[in-house]
Amino acid sequence: MPHNTHAELKRPSLPSPLAAGRKSPLQWLLNLSNEALLSLLIATLFDDAIEYVVGSNISVEAWTHLQDRYATVSRAHVNHLKTKFHTIHKGADSIEKYLLWIKIARDQLFAVGERITDDDMVIIARDSTIGLKDL
Repeated sequence: MPHNTHAELKRPSLPSPLAAGRKSPLQWLLNLSNEALLSLLIATLFDDAIEYVVGSNISVEAWTHLQDRYATVSRAHVNHLKTKFHTIHKGADSIEKYLLWIKIARDQLFAVGERITDDDMVIIARDSTIGLKDL
């Protein structure tokens, strides 16, 4: 008799919406989705961020805790990023690496709501030690 491989494959068993108590199938599906989102969110966190979501029962609660912790931008942080941007030096780095550092600093400022004007870029270029031979 041929070996039936399909009979040996086991599907993951999900709890039945009816076994979930009095919840409607829609509530059951929403709870299942929420648990999956919460698990995914926790799986993507660095160890030092896990402490902010411990005890969260729903994904929105975990996200809110993370947002409260990481989305607040202090004036000191903005000033630090501006100083970092205006003090970038090429040094021994290649022109590609130097331009990458400028782009990273600009992107960090943009992420906190600070716009870099063309004048800012001119100041960076003017104060750099880039010569024609570097280009």
